[in-house]
Amino acid sequence: RARNIVIAVEPLRTQESNLINSIAEGLDLVAAVNDPNIQLNLDFYHLEMAKEDPAIILRAKDHIRHVHMANPTGRVLPLRAEEYDYKPLFRNLRQIGYQGGMSVEAATTDFEKEAPQSIAFLRHAMESSSK
Repeated sequence: RARNIVIAVEPLRTQESNLINSIAEGLDLVAAVNDPNIQLNLDFYHLEMAKEDPAIILRAKDHIRHVHMANPTGRVLPLRAEEYDYKPLFRNLRQIGYQGGMSVEAATTDFEKEAPQSIAFLRHAMESSSK
């Protein structure tokens, strides 16, 4: 706290962790700890793998400090709106007024080609969701 460091707990799918496996469980932890320096990292891949309703973003709004992105189909770089139903994520991020960071945590076979495409897609999706 003295150094203004926030720990953002990231819920992981059950295949990767047996502790916090959903945003709802992460919210329970944040509430139990009740410390402004303990918050949440929303990982879209894990949200989808847990089949958690994206509406949980609305409940978690005051606690999301960072977002991780991947196309859940293959855990690869998100490249186009048509490849997966990203709309609920971006709609809910817009609704909560999310202004924090977003990073891509995904695989690719052609980084030089796909990384700029992914960044462009995500920027457009965030901009489109704010209109």
